[in-house]
Amino acid sequence: MPLRRPATPLLAAAILAAALSACTGPNSGNPPAPVAPAPVVRGSESGIEVALWVVDDREAAIAAAIRAHLDRPVPAPPDQVRLWRANGLHVFAIPPAAVEEVRSALPVLGPVQRQWLGLLSEWAEVVKGPDLGPGRYAGLDSGVLRLEPGRLRVLARCWNVPDLTRTVESTPAALLRLELMPQLVESRRRDAPAPLAEPGPAAALHAGLTFPRLTLSITADGADAIVIVGAPPDHDWTLASPPPRPETPRDADPASPFGPPPPGAPTLGELMLTGAPISAAAETTRVVLVVLPRVAQRFELIRN
Repeated sequence: MPLRRPATPLLAAAILAAALSACTGPNSGNPPAPVAPAPVVRGSESGIEVALWVVDDREAAIAAAIRAHLDRPVPAPPDQVRLWRANGLHVFAIPPAAVEEVRSALPVLGPVQRQWLGLLSEWAEVVKGPDLGPGRYAGLDSGVLRLEPGRLRVLARCWNVPDLTRTVESTPAALLRLELMPQLVESRRRDAPAPLAEPGPAAALHAGLTFPRLTLSITADGADAIVIVGAPPDHDWTLASPPPRPETPRDADPASPFGPPPPGAPTLGELMLTGAPISAAAETTRVVLVVLPRVAQRFELIRN
């Protein structure tokens, strides 16, 4: 490894002067205000950006990081938010400027994944869960469902709509309509021979079982980042420590697709966004999905 060259006296003096100037400035006693993360792609003024954080949540770190924002309303119909929670998908809204603060407070495992998806006229994958192996039972709000072998994932689509209550230079301001929906990508369909024509984005809906009843419709004005976490429906995010999970009966095999449905089957959110499908010891490993809507200032039907 090459040795680093020592700083010259002139460079050292310049660095010292800049540091002293920063310390004695008029705002030296105030910490900088948090800002929203810069777009992962330059020029990305309209569409969605997604980030995935794999978090060790044994000490209820997620609850502590988002506690200040629990009362912030999600820009979606409340009945849809409650339905998602009943299926193990907990949805929160936080200010975009708080995204980095929340992430830095979490014990993130591995690198952070960020991806710019832009505007999506067709359903596209935003997060893919682990392989379910031979198949699993999933607890839904309507009962227990046997899932075929495959992977659970979240699909998204989004487009610009006009905000008729605001104008920018005599033009309606813009809003972003975002829809999210769970889907099971079945292995038997994934392994089928490919058609002669290359499948396009519309083929996403034909990859397996969709849950249109669980479609979450968000109307974003750019003031919120959407955070989605998998957990049991009754998970209490105000607790400083995680509640104890009930033990699975010894005669129940939650990983087996055969026999009667086991009691306490994990929900869609737990199967997709936690380590539950892998092992019981990994249940406190959670995937945090962050969706950052980027909304243009004004609505334009045709971009120049």
